[in-house]
Amino acid sequence: MGYAKVTQHNTDSKTFSSAFNTQTIPGQSSEAGIKQELDDYVEMVFAQEETAKAYVRKIYRYFVKSEWDQEVENDIITPLSAQLIASDYNVLDVLKTLLQSKHFYDEDDLDSSNEIIGSIVKNPIQLLSETLSLLQIELPNPAASSANPPTSWTTDQDNFYKFYFNFCYFGYFAGAGMNPFSPETVAGYPSDYQTPDFDRSWFSSNTVISRYKLIECFISGKNKINNPNFNIRVLFNSVDYVHNSGHFSLASDAQTLVTEISELLYCEAIDQSRIDYFMTVLNEMDPFYWNSAWNSYLQSGVDVQVKIRLDALFTKMINAPEFQLM
Repeated sequence: MGYAKVTQHNTDSKTFSSAFNTQTIPGQSSEAGIKQELDDYVEMVFAQEETAKAYVRKIYRYFVKSEWDQEVENDIITPLSAQLIASDYNVLDVLKTLLQSKHFYDEDDLDSSNEIIGSIVKNPIQLLSETLSLLQIELPNPAASSANPPTSWTTDQDNFYKFYFNFCYFGYFAGAGMNPFSPETVAGYPSDYQTPDFDRSWFSSNTVISRYKLIECFISGKNKINNPNFNIRVLFNSVDYVHNSGHFSLASDAQTLVTEISELLYCEAIDQSRIDYFMTVLNEMDPFYWNSAWNSYLQSGVDVQVKIRLDALFTKMINAPEFQLM
């Protein structure tokens, strides 16, 4: 930490602007007094409503949406700012209040013009982690070797290294505009601070290829982003997932299957027109094709035709706005 150098300190009293109600902090001439000046300054800054509002706006922008009107400023931002000051800046309590509110779930009004759900573009880590989690994609185990000290990597450790560093870090994250722990500036990633785009900066002509090819990489087991011959050591088997995950009640029925996949992947129910749109991937021009193909797979064990359709369906549903947004 820094230290106080008494001989270089301005011992005059400091009077601040009207933004701080022209408050004066008495000047001090000892090391302890200098630290008291600093403490008084911090207390003065954090006693201001605008300081608390700045914190709450950042919380709101990260968890809810990047734009809001005066009504939200008055009814949400201002009360949360008052709570933040009253709780001595206990950010966790304020966050709990926001995340447990009707407003967060968009249940405080019936106005369809100010939707909250689906208003934020998922950042690359969220997109990756949710895809892995929801599709139950198994990763190599990176646990340390039982040898102490370890004399060599296990096969799983080597595979995890190739998946995370060679694919995620140098492929997907680099292309998606988010090098973990390495933002371009001390302000963070542009989505954190760059007005007016904020979270929309995650979705651009520079990043869309990595986002859209992520599910293709998992389906093929190859790095489709910047090294198509590289085995990423991770694979998503769509047929096995539909058949054995336990999520789907009637895989042979296209409408039921699409509806249940959407309920698993999306934060809000989709309407019939969207279900019909995704169903065309399974049925093409024949409304009975999928039922016949799935039952044929169950009888023969040959999954070529159903895998083609399911791979295309998961690709389309993962890359749909309903999943890219939250």
